[in-house]
Amino acid sequence: MFCNTRKKKKAQSEIISYLIVAAIIVFTTGIAYMWGGPLIEKSSSNSKINMAESQLSQINNEISSVLLNGGQNNIMLDIDGELKIDVDSNSFYYSFSVPSTSITSMDWITLSGSNMWGVTGTDEADGAGRLGKEDAGVLLVRSHQVGDGYYMEFRLAYRELDDLTTTGGKKVELVLKGNNVASGKTTLFIKRGDAYISGTAVYGGDLVIVPIELTLS
Repeated sequence: MFCNTRKKKKAQSEIISYLIVAAIIVFTTGIAYMWGGPLIEKSSSNSKINMAESQLSQINNEISSVLLNGGQNNIMLDIDGELKIDVDSNSFYYSFSVPSTSITSMDWITLSGSNMWGVTGTDEADGAGRLGKEDAGVLLVRSHQVGDGYYMEFRLAYRELDDLTTTGGKKVELVLKGNNVASGKTTLFIKRGDAYISGTAVYGGDLVIVPIELTLS
């Protein structure tokens, strides 16, 4: 009789121990999800943001190289979202959705350069950058909330650069050949065309246009 009672108590103790362990596992799993979920979302967002900035910077570097050395070049891209070439705004757009971001401006803000002089669609569109002191390509970003997440747009915009000493200016002009939208694994072909004079620079003198032919495949 005494042995049976001890066995019953031992069995009950083991059951209670299992229940306690199970409760601890459920609790810690819930805590891990509560804290880990946002971290995973943040990591995913940062990965997309870093990739967009990196690939647009790569495009700008290759265009700068072709402008300097002539000829043509190509870039292998892996677009996690959508890449669009818009000749009207003389820009590349890289857009995607993320669950969270620290960038919450609906207006364009610059990620490269100290100003947006001459960039269409901004408050500084009427001006021009300074030749020899600023870059033709300016990297911008903006975002707006959609549901529980954010829609982000990165932009690589090309603007006029003027020489304020001798007067006159230069401007990269994006020329599209074929499709203007791509996603996933994509090849961008870049070729410099022949420069020509077209009109007057913002601050006076001739404006030299340098065409950059672009093909997405």
